[in-house]
Amino acid sequence: MKKNKYLKQLLISTVAIAGTSAISASCTNLGILLGINKNLYITKQIPDNLLRIDYLKFKNMSHEYDIAKTNYVDIYQEKDNEDLYVNVNQMFSALNGFFNLKMIKNIDYNNRGVKFDFWNGEQILFDSGENRISYTSSDAFSFLFRMQMKDYGRYIHNVDYKVKNFNDNNSIPSFELSKYNYKLYIKDSNVFIPLSLFNLMFCSSNYYNLYYNGNELIGADYEQTRVPNNYMNSFYVKNSVINTQNKRINNYNFMSFLFDNYYGLASELFKSQQVKNFDEYATKIGVKNDLLSTDNKDYNEAYFKLWYRGLNELHSRIISYSFQDKKYKNVDGKNYSQKNINYHQRLKQLNTSREKNSKNSRVVHFESANTARIILDSFDVGTSSQLNSDEKWRYDSYWLMDAAIKKIKTDPRGKDIKNIILDISLNGGGSAAAMEKVLGFLTNKPINLLVQDKLTKSITLNQFNIDTNQDAIVNKNDSYPEYKWYVLTGINTFSAANLFAHIVKTQRIATVIGNKTGGGMFSVLPTVLPDGTNVDISSTSGFSGYDGNWNNTTLTNLPITENGVEPDIHLNYYDYYSSNIVNAIENHKHDNTHISIN
Repeated sequence: MKKNKYLKQLLISTVAIAGTSAISASCTNLGILLGINKNLYITKQIPDNLLRIDYLKFKNMSHEYDIAKTNYVDIYQEKDNEDLYVNVNQMFSALNGFFNLKMIKNIDYNNRGVKFDFWNGEQILFDSGENRISYTSSDAFSFLFRMQMKDYGRYIHNVDYKVKNFNDNNSIPSFELSKYNYKLYIKDSNVFIPLSLFNLMFCSSNYYNLYYNGNELIGADYEQTRVPNNYMNSFYVKNSVINTQNKRINNYNFMSFLFDNYYGLASELFKSQQVKNFDEYATKIGVKNDLLSTDNKDYNEAYFKLWYRGLNELHSRIISYSFQDKKYKNVDGKNYSQKNINYHQRLKQLNTSREKNSKNSRVVHFESANTARIILDSFDVGTSSQLNSDEKWRYDSYWLMDAAIKKIKTDPRGKDIKNIILDISLNGGGSAAAMEKVLGFLTNKPINLLVQDKLTKSITLNQFNIDTNQDAIVNKNDSYPEYKWYVLTGINTFSAANLFAHIVKTQRIATVIGNKTGGGMFSVLPTVLPDGTNVDISSTSGFSGYDGNWNNTTLTNLPITENGVEPDIHLNYYDYYSSNIVNAIENHKHDNTHISIN
């Protein structure tokens, strides 16, 4: 493939590795044919510009990955700017169990460059001569073991997979580190990069993050760090991090790198302010000086203004305070976001209305003789233990849909049901895999999912079906097309639920009713700033439905749903829990897409 060829050309031209025999000899000396030998060579040498400041045991907090409890890691500090560094080889080895080291095919190197080749064809080049990290695609940073607790892919049957790349013929994606005052070092065939960059590239994008509080180095998954808990609070209280001006500059440089490269809405945001990058943006909106301040009150306020007033979108939020605050959970700043205020006001209204109308069952409601309602407030995949319980529908959206359909089929009230309202009006999203599985209950035709990756300028088209009757076969016996499906949406229909609405509308799987969805086209990227502040932003991976001509699809004509999906038929919010919705829709004039129910 072209992407492999161009990376090989780049390696040869900029790193000037010797002939094949020299590379082979080097590889043999390192024992890096990792399909046979999973031990990475870890040097004891240290680059001249780095100082080793800590040697400590790595502690994995996640139950999803089996990582040895006896792995130690060195922490280094850049002598001039105090930035924290790690040895990439050592980190791969210490996190073996999160990383699948058998995925590494071989490593080529000399004193200026190191190239990792993976068995899936992906490559990463660390080039110290150009101070650049090049890679074939985002998948190069995701050579992981499968999660142990949840089976996301069960019942999903892939039909087709297509990819288009829009990089220039002679270029591949890369990170230019000098733009952000970063430097990568190579010593004795080992790569040394800032801890914050290693975490962002290899961990954050895989919903896992590393935390160093000056005393401990831990790794934790998304749920462990986004839901307040005693351990994270204690970890922050016990930190020994001291704010210095250099560290605030390092933190700012990381934010510049993060937003310029990993924020999916960056181009639209910068264009709206007529700026070219994050540094210009932070300067223009007046938060740069406060972000650089060593006073935590100053930079916390700047974070609130940046995330909630500047970005003003629901995927971007501040989860925790910094180490300097000596506490974890953040509850401040959301009043700066008008979108957040509107979201929670409508959420409160609909919850009150739902309670008043006794719409509180998580399985099914029989609205009338011919209409049932299924309420689905999130897209979830249950753990293996949860799926072994008698009420697995409480934990997994696939099994909730299965239970709801069985209820309709077996309950005497369901014998005349012709219409089903799938109520996702309060669904804030969740797992994309769970969302895909729910789609399969509405149709047995191939479902299209379009994914754009702004990081690599590529788009993929995934086609899949769902096995809804658990017979390991996908055919006409799956799904329930005998019902007329309606999908109820509103401003609180967000993220994966926004995508669900777009897919059913685009492929005409169901009639979307209610109000415009809340948006959230790009998936969440959870990461941590060098000062310890946990944040979410919209990632570079954008998801949408698709029913177009693949040959004519480009980056400029992709469907955009970040600001929401309009319904086919509009309803007033106060009519959402009426039992006459479908009757009103069937009796309305077809040139009138706004219905009021008396």
